[in-house]
Amino acid sequence: MPDKSDTYKTIDKLATSEFKEKNSKFIGYLFPVRDTKEFEVFLTDIKKEHFKANHHCFAYRLDYENQIFRFSDDGEPSGTAGKPIYGQMIKNDLFDVACISVRYFGGTKLGTSGLISSYRASCAMAIDNAKIIEKTLSDIIELSFDYSIMGNLMSTLKNLDIPIIEKNLQEQGSLKIELAKSISAGKLDLLKAKLLGVSLEQIDAKTSISGLKISHLD
Repeated sequence: MPDKSDTYKTIDKLATSEFKEKNSKFIGYLFPVRDTKEFEVFLTDIKKEHFKANHHCFAYRLDYENQIFRFSDDGEPSGTAGKPIYGQMIKNDLFDVACISVRYFGGTKLGTSGLISSYRASCAMAIDNAKIIEKTLSDIIELSFDYSIMGNLMSTLKNLDIPIIEKNLQEQGSLKIELAKSISAGKLDLLKAKLLGVSLEQIDAKTSISGLKISHLD
C-alpha cells in the first residue's frame, strides 16, 4: 500500500465566488494549476476579462514535495490581500491550486481589516464551492522491452497489480507505468525478481534484465 505521505489535497476544476462589500465587488477564481507558467496564462486571461477591475490579487501553492508558493496584493495595502488568500489554502491543506481575487472598487474604503476579511472570504467561498480531491505523488517509469519477453512482462505486471498508463508497440516495444513514490523502488525490485525467477533478496539497484530497460521519467 502507498504511504499516506504520498497523498495530498487539491481541487478537480475551476470554482468561483462573488459578493459585494460596501459596493466593492469581489470575484474569486480558484483553479487547479500544475506550474507557474500555467498560472501566468490564467492570470493574463483574467486580467483581459476584467481589464476595468482595480485589483487582481492572488496566491498559489504548488508542488507538494517542494512547497512552492507566492502571493500578491496587486496595489492593495501590504498584507491585506494575497496573504489572506494564501492563508485559506494553508487552512484547507491544498496544493497545486491558485486563487485570483478580482476587485472592482465601489467608492468606499474598506480599511485594513475590511480588506483582509473580504479577500479571505473571496477565497474561502470559492473553496466551499470546489470539489476537493486527493492525489497521490507518483513515479512515471518507462519499460522498453524486446518482444521476446513481452508475454512474461505483461503477465507479471498484471499479477503485481502495476497499472499501465501508456502502451507503444512499434518496432521497439515500450510501456509507461505509474507507481506511488513510497512503493516505487520496492515494486520495481519485485518486478525484477519475478521476471528473473529469483528471490527478492537477490535483487539490488544494479540488477538488470536481458531485453528490458527501465527508465524513470520526470
